[in-house]
Amino acid sequence: MTRPHGFTLLELVIVTVVITILLSVTIPRFHHTTTRLRVEQAAFECAQLLRTAHARAVAESHQVVWVWDGTARRIQLYDVRSTAGERLVGAPVGERLSASVPIDDSVEILVVRDEQALSCSEAGDPTGCSACSCIHFAPDGTAEDGTAAPVIVRLVSERRTYTVTVDAPTSQVALLSRPAAP
Repeated sequence: MTRPHGFTLLELVIVTVVITILLSVTIPRFHHTTTRLRVEQAAFECAQLLRTAHARAVAESHQVVWVWDGTARRIQLYDVRSTAGERLVGAPVGERLSASVPIDDSVEILVVRDEQALSCSEAGDPTGCSACSCIHFAPDGTAEDGTAAPVIVRLVSERRTYTVTVDAPTSQVALLSRPAAP
């Protein structure tokens, strides 16, 4: 006597239960992985735009300002040039080269030097954004007037903190990743 082809109801139920258990274990891990990847992408993009601002300031012999706009959740670069009356005029650098993708709301970004927040509210700042945080790159290769204290950009999420450090005298950018503090 030959056995009929196909599966029994019991075999189908067992396979369904095993698949359900596997999915219930792996789906939460996918959420954490995608969140981590979003924060990591934002940190790498932030570091790359800082490097681009430095390179552009040196190559084109004018000041470039890196701007974090917390309202729009974006990073933007501004070219800063003096007009005849020595008034600084800032214009966003081309969108394709110098703007980040919108950064997720779950990521907190802090721009500090000596644990003091950096803002764009200084007199004569060409960005026109008083609620933004700015880092100025000079044509001589320095950042923030070449002061000794580094500028630190912290990207903080639920599980991970990325620290991007800009050495003020040289404008060198370093990226460090570590688990978030408990």
